[in-house]
Amino acid sequence: MQAITVLYDGSCPICIKEMHQYQRFEKSGEVSWLDITGQDEWLLARQIDPVAALLELHVLSPDGKVVKGVDAFILLWQRAPLLRPLAWLASLPLIKGFIENTYGWFTRRRLARDGRLPQGYCKKPR
Repeated sequence: MQAITVLYDGSCPICIKEMHQYQRFEKSGEVSWLDITGQDEWLLARQIDPVAALLELHVLSPDGKVVKGVDAFILLWQRAPLLRPLAWLASLPLIKGFIENTYGWFTRRRLARDGRLPQGYCKKPR
């Protein structure tokens, strides 16, 4: 498999902890990590909305496409042998919808609690 780049919120202690856990699972070197804190220009140059990048996981695929949300998690989990079953499970329609809604709700609450939820966004996913 070719390398992917995972964009993460380096201002989020939970995100940093998760990133470190994924790094322990993924030993092939097929994943690189990019802290998007303060990287708005870099994101915009790649046509990634900086607010959207905070609200859901974004991964740059080997072919340069931006993969978001649960599909980004699936792409990441496929890179770690122990997490591949989770990738398969998350791709099932009912499970995928549940994860999307739960992750969106949790992320908005976390950003609101930290005072970082952008103005005009509510705690509930749209």
